[in-house]
Amino acid sequence: MLISVIIVNWNRLDDMNETLFSLRSQTYKDYEIVVVDNDSNDGSVEMIEKKYPHVKLVKSTNNLGCEGGFNLGMKNSTGDIFFYLDSDASLSENVLERVHEEFSRNPKLGILDPRIINPHNNLIINEPKNWPKKNHFTGCAAAIRKSVIEKIGMRPAEYFIYTSEADLCLRTINADYTIEHFSDIVAFHRESPKKRLSSKFYYYYTRNGLWLIWKFYPFFPAVKETIIHLSYNFTKSLLALSPWHFFIGLFEGLRDFKKYSLNKRQPIKVYNDARLYPQVRTIISILFDKIKGLGLKK
Repeated sequence: MLISVIIVNWNRLDDMNETLFSLRSQTYKDYEIVVVDNDSNDGSVEMIEKKYPHVKLVKSTNNLGCEGGFNLGMKNSTGDIFFYLDSDASLSENVLERVHEEFSRNPKLGILDPRIINPHNNLIINEPKNWPKKNHFTGCAAAIRKSVIEKIGMRPAEYFIYTSEADLCLRTINADYTIEHFSDIVAFHRESPKKRLSSKFYYYYTRNGLWLIWKFYPFFPAVKETIIHLSYNFTKSLLALSPWHFFIGLFEGLRDFKKYSLNKRQPIKVYNDARLYPQVRTIISILFDKIKGLGLKK
């Protein structure tokens, strides 16, 4: 079983060097590395060509974003499994071996989500108690079966960045594959100081989330999720002192609503598996229980 490790790069020379070097220690050897470069100008391409000639380097003449980049990478890969890896992430030495074992063992496994650790503070980013796994995987490192992509289609290039994981997961669930988290399979996300589009986070998340909700959710749940989605992102954008990004995202989301939501509509089979903001509901539930508890004490 050939595993294609796909990495998208844009002006992250040092991060790419560290990530590619770290892959040399993998115990499983039946893998290829495909790097899609999004028109970098920092010497990344030259470094890869010189130090890592075994890497399949795909050069884009413009910035396709994460989604377009990963799609181009998959088109240039020959593996049975696609492993998405951020340019500032690395893997424990047995990750690809364990990925091979789990996909071989379970033919219905569609997406494998490893444990992600921030090596700077040892914080575990994505334990199931914090991230319900039925509709999400962590974007910096995850594996998907090639046959799933062939069945459900590519990543949503129109998103550019953010929210695509939920879109991919909902289509995977609709195709009757599972998404599973494995705490013994460990990846590290170094979180590069070269933050990407951090000031535009609420633009992308507001826009993409709106498209996602109305692409997949039944009508009445979609209304409820839209209210939560817009309220949450507007509040967060205010706190981040960037409400204009929220409004631009909302405008573009509505402008292209028919093209990217209604024209691609594929309602999910199980609504409870598809909530965008389980963390918000968890907080509300905890607060409600505390209020109830105070009332009972009186």
